[in-house]
Amino acid sequence: MEKLKILSWQRWLLGLLFAIFSVGQLISPWPDLIVDYQFYCSPVFMTIGGLLSLILIYGLDSLKKLLAPMKKGSVLRVIWGFVLSNLIIIVVIGVLIVGFHTPLATHNIFTELHQADKLDRWLTILMLVVQIPGEELIMAAFTLPILNYCYFKNISFFWSWTIANLIGCIIFMFLHLPAYQGNFGIVLAVGLGRYPFTMLWRSTNSLRGGIYAHYIQDFVRLIPFLF
Repeated sequence: MEKLKILSWQRWLLGLLFAIFSVGQLISPWPDLIVDYQFYCSPVFMTIGGLLSLILIYGLDSLKKLLAPMKKGSVLRVIWGFVLSNLIIIVVIGVLIVGFHTPLATHNIFTELHQADKLDRWLTILMLVVQIPGEELIMAAFTLPILNYCYFKNISFFWSWTIANLIGCIIFMFLHLPAYQGNFGIVLAVGLGRYPFTMLWRSTNSLRGGIYAHYIQDFVRLIPFLF
């Protein structure tokens, strides 16, 4: 990933706009005329938008490299990334509850699943199968250009990844504010909890590392709704 090169600033800007639009159409209500289709279409548009964003920024060949199979021995890295993510979330939430009396909040989708029948639950899960890769692709479109800029400024390898990852976590945090009813404390935990996902891109040499860990993260929480 260190060899990735942005094709041009114009293409980066267009790719960034695609990424912003892809997120916006997911978290904002669609017009009344087509709002009934949002549930089924917005996850698809999210993933397509993520793919197009990275193609615009880096080109199709680079996208193929980003989504190449993980290097050997990466399965344990993915599992550890999932565990570390949850440890971060638990610790941050614990500190917020004990130290700041922050109220808990549940992601909107889990609130809806509690009230849904079995068919709607499975449809929601199917939509998540489509959406989760899109979230990682969108985060890559936001985060990797920051990494490129840090390298351009001759910032060290370690600090380049750290800075890019932390800025990505902040972006991820704000993107989840609507889903957690504006609960900043819980969203802070969720944002910091994605730090290991981005590091999996590097340690597995593929965006698949973050995608697989993201799948495990969400689907472990979905198990109670499957039956």
